[in-house]
Parts: sequence; C-alpha cells; structure tokens
Amino acid sequence: MIHKEKKKRKLNHHPQTKFPNKNQHSDIPADYLDFIPTDEILDKLAPQIGQVFFQLGAEFGLSVSILENIKNKNPRDLAAQNREVLFAWREDRSVKPTIRVLIQALVNIGKGARCLKEVLENVDPSTLKASEVMENIDLSTLKASEEMVHKSTGAIPKLLTVKHFSATTKSDKQTPRQRNLKRPSRIPVAVKQVALTAQRKPRPTDPPPKGKRSDKS
Repeated sequence: MIHKEKKKRKLNHHPQTKFPNKNQHSDIPADYLDFIPTDEILDKLAPQIGQVFFQLGAEFGLSVSILENIKNKNPRDLAAQNREVLFAWREDRSVKPTIRVLIQALVNIGKGARCLKEVLENVDPSTLKASEVMENIDLSTLKASEEMVHKSTGAIPKLLTVKHFSATTKSDKQTPRQRNLKRPSRIPVAVKQVALTAQRKPRPTDPPPKGKRSDKS
C-alpha cells in the first residue's frame, strides 16, 4: 500500500508536462524537431486541431485575456481561433517555438502529433532551415534598426537643449571704456552745413566771390 502511494505521488509530480513520456511516441523524424514551423505549416495545422484552442493556448502559456480576445474576434471560426493561438505562440520568443515544443503541447492536451505529422509529410527539412535563416536575418536587421532609432532618439534631446539668456541691450555688451566715449552726433551732414551757414554773417571786408562783380563797379 505504501509502495503504491509513493508511486502515485511520483507520477503526479511533474512540473512541466501533464503526460510525461508521451512525447516518445511521436513518429515525426528528428530532422524536423528543432526547426520553427513556417506560416504554411501553421495554416495547414490549424483546421485539423479541432475545438481545443483554449487548452492549447494555456499549454503555450498564453494569458486568459489573450485567449478571450481571440475567441471574441472569431466566435464561430475554430480554425481561425487555432491559427491565432499558434501564431501568438510562435511570436513569443521567451522559449524557442520549435516543432518539438509544438508536438509536446499537442500531446499534452490529448490531441496527439498525428495531425502535425500529416502536415509535415510534404515539407522538406531544408526548406525549414532556409526559412529559419531568413527569419534570423530579418530579426537581426530589425534589431539593428531599432538600436539605431533608439540611439538617434536619445541624441535628439541633447540637440534640442538650448540655454536661454535674458535679452541684453547693445550698451550692456560694451566695455566700460566704450560707454564713456562720446557718441557721434546723428544730425545729418546737410543740416549741419545749413546751420553753420546761417550762423556765419558776411563781413564788409570780405572780398566778393570769384566770378562775380561787385555792385559798386
């Protein structure tokens, strides 16, 4: 009796999977297991899963709010529900979304990996490898562009940081010696000449201007 109880506890204590050792029954070749499934694979797999999108999403670790949102967006389209769950799982890169992980999730919810095996029958592993290489290139390019945007965004505030000073007059910019110098008069030259001419009175002894005769002659 004690031996049976210990055996029961040992089977129930599994932190990662509900059905330990079931992944050993997959007939999918090992060449596929470490690749990330393509859009085409997920599109073909979605209609074959059935009404298990909620269980599958929970197995992938998606939150209840995300799953409820998927259900509300596609209330009667089971294939669309499954497709959104699969794509949401693949976009989450906290754990690499490989075919191995997908097989384990399908086994854990009781669906099995047969439906996935049928989808993979016409898929060449080299195609998966090429797709993953291109995806890695796209991700690295995206990451590099995000870093450049982050650097340029961080530099903008430095360029816009301008020190503001209170307005100063021209006299404030002059040295004390320049302030004491006598400023030139702003009266026009013509006005000065007229004023000087008016102030000067002709004297009797002054000779007449050249080219003109005097009245006495």
